[in-house]
Amino acid sequence: NLKQREPNWRAETVKNHPNGVNEVVIFYAPQKDREIPVKQMVFYDDGRLKQEVDLEVVSEDSKGYEIFKSIVVPSGTCVDFSKDTAIIQMAYYDKGILSGEMQTFYNDNKIKSKVTYKDNQLNGTKEIYYENGQKKEVGFYEDGKLQREYVCYYPNGAKSLNAKYKDGLLQKTVIEWYEDGAIKSEKRYVDGKLQGNNKSPAVVIYDDNHKMIEALDYDKNEPVGMHIKYFSNGKPSYKAYYSKGQKHGKEEFYS
Repeated sequence: NLKQREPNWRAETVKNHPNGVNEVVIFYAPQKDREIPVKQMVFYDDGRLKQEVDLEVVSEDSKGYEIFKSIVVPSGTCVDFSKDTAIIQMAYYDKGILSGEMQTFYNDNKIKSKVTYKDNQLNGTKEIYYENGQKKEVGFYEDGKLQREYVCYYPNGAKSLNAKYKDGLLQKTVIEWYEDGAIKSEKRYVDGKLQGNNKSPAVVIYDDNHKMIEALDYDKNEPVGMHIKYFSNGKPSYKAYYSKGQKHGKEEFYS
């Protein structure tokens, strides 16, 4: 929870909006022989609260100083507000380092996203939601890098994408679906780069009737071989040949 403001705290405006309204105010608490900064409040140009965060003084050899380039860093709860005073984000800092769960919200206070930080890096499950409460995206991070499955959904709950990551790089086949469940595309990856195999090209795109409308192979992210687009009747509408990422020969268009 945010610290409650005390009567003996001194407020100092450190920045104003062009219209003269306070933009950034820092509060100082008295100590025996000095004052220490304990809270920062940021305001919109109409005076409404934009952000409130507790502060702490850290040493110059700390990670918090390295991140913020200041000995005064966020420490504790940080809350961001929309112009209509709704909470839109809540985060927690430990001496300037993001730690624990960060949540964002729609203006009606419904959850928009949840992510977890450890030592200023994403760690754990990431979840993003539609306004209707359905999950939009779900992924998993370790030390700031995507790992395992990353799944996206349509507002009705149907899958729209499934991808696999290892150490932040796409691996294997990424599948996209139309909202009715028909496959929209298949893209094959090795270590984050598009890569075909002996059986299938790297990129295959389908229409909503599951008819192939485009195929293109890649070798380590460079297009290779024949690039073909198809009419809905299955006949080619376009052909081009690639070698080492470059087009070679004539492009052919069909009607």
